Amino acid sequence: MESAATRNYATLTGVVIGVVVIAALYFGKEVLLPVTVAILLSFVLSPLVKLLRRINIPRPVAVLFSVALALATIAGIGTLVATQVVELAADLPRYQLTIEKRPMLYVLPRLSGYRS
Repeated sequence: MESAATRNYATLTGVVIGVVVIAALYFGKEVLLPVTVAILLSFVLSPLVKLLRRINIPRPVAVLFSVALALATIAGIGTLVATQVVELAADLPRYQLTIEKRPMLYVLPRLSGYRS
């Protein structure tokens, strides 16, 4: 049988290890995030590189092409999102007026006694 002190020690050890791991991840995020993204991209681009290798394209060329294609895709999506955000920001005053007037469309008829 385990004593209460042993169980408390095991629980305390688990909590301390958890806190240390979370602190390490938090303070290491500047290094870990790019490494994680690079690993994920390598898994995503690996099938394309293998396909290009099957059609007798040298590995360095296949890798460069895959990375260039990935960067172009990311840049294209980023440009699309940025364009949408800029358009939304330009329309914000119109949306603000619409939101400010909208409650009055529902309140005024009720105040005047009009029933739909």
